[in-house]
Amino acid sequence: MILRMVVGLVLTVVACRGRSEGAADRRHRAAEAAEVVGAWRGPRGDVLGLHRVAVLGPAESCTGDPARRLGNEFVFQMLAQQNVQTLGGNYEVIHHTQLLARLVEEGKLTPVIPIEEKITYHDPCFLGRHNKIYTPPRAIIDAVPGTQAEEMHRCKGKGFCCGAGGARMWLEERAGKRINEERIDEALALDPDTVSTACP
Repeated sequence: MILRMVVGLVLTVVACRGRSEGAADRRHRAAEAAEVVGAWRGPRGDVLGLHRVAVLGPAESCTGDPARRLGNEFVFQMLAQQNVQTLGGNYEVIHHTQLLARLVEEGKLTPVIPIEEKITYHDPCFLGRHNKIYTPPRAIIDAVPGTQAEEMHRCKGKGFCCGAGGARMWLEERAGKRINEERIDEALALDPDTVSTACP
C-alpha cells in the first residue's frame, strides 16, 4: 500500500503480513537505503515527481485487518487507532500498482529492459474483487517490452482467491483441495514463464 500525503510525501506501508515476517525488515532497510543513496531520484532531483519517499520502519504496526477477518473487532479497532495516531496527516491511499502505472502513463517511469516472457497475472482479492482495481497491474505488465500477457479463466471480477488473504494464511483447510493448490494449477495450465501478482 502507498499513502500519498497531500504535501507530496510518499509513505510506503508494508502492513500486516510484511511486519510479521523477517523479510519485511529487509524490505524496510532496502527502501531506506534507496532513499539515502538517491536510487529513486529523477533527473530533476525529485523522487520520480513525487518529492519525498519514506517508510515508517519499526513504528509501523499491523493494520488489524487479519484480526477483523477472524472476528476480533476489538484488536482491529486498537491497531487501527494506533496507526492513525502514528501516521497523523492527510493521505490519499493508493496501491503501489496504481502509483507505478501513473508514473508510466506520465512518462516518469519507462521500462526499458525487454523481458521475453509469457506472464499470467493473479488478481489479489482485495485489490481486484473488493476494490475493483484491475487495470493498473496489467498496464505495468503491458508497458514492459517483450511481455506477452495471458489471462487465467478466472480473472478480474471473477478472480479466484490464492488462499492466503483475509487471514486464511493462518488456517488449515480440512476438506477438498487446498485453495492455493487450485489456483496455482490454474496458472500453470497456461504454461507461463512467470506468474505475477500485486498482493500487498
